[in-house]
Amino acid sequence: GNIVPFWLKNLFGKEQIYSALTAICLGVVKNINLVEISQALGTYESLPGKMRLIKGIKNSSVLDDSENATLFSMIEGLEILGKIEAEGRKIAVLGDVLGIGKYTIEAHETIGEKVVRVSGLLFTVGSRARFIAQGAKNKGMPEQNIFQFDNVEEAKKALQKEIKKGDLILVDGSKEMKMGEIIEEIKA
Repeated sequence: GNIVPFWLKNLFGKEQIYSALTAICLGVVKNINLVEISQALGTYESLPGKMRLIKGIKNSSVLDDSENATLFSMIEGLEILGKIEAEGRKIAVLGDVLGIGKYTIEAHETIGEKVVRVSGLLFTVGSRARFIAQGAKNKGMPEQNIFQFDNVEEAKKALQKEIKKGDLILVDGSKEMKMGEIIEEIKA
């Protein structure tokens, strides 16, 4: 034994850590030197829309998790938002989570309850996401901090006006909600 440090500076969340661990195991099985594996993972960046931290307009930062969402991935995204320090405010921009079935209302309300602990402002997109807003309101988020939109077009224009220097914005929602259009609007 020697110890080889791994610095995963560009990864956020459990899913990405599990992927990195899988890559390490595959490298070891293929007899790739651990130092080489460590160096390669040190420069890795996640794919667009997969919990990627990017620069936003007005010197903001954006957690881009816009590619797709499940109940669990959105809750994890909120946990990550809560752990990252921001100079400004924390803003959650959340779209519908599709494919939940008969638990749609409860699941979206649960997400809203989690928002209150990590974000000062909430933007929702879609008819199901209105239950996110309701859950946040029920847990004490002031109504003036909740912005609800039927579609991405309305949301991205309002969000662009609201962003201030130092804000940290999480964008997440099911692929069908086209949350990537919001990313295009607010990335630097």
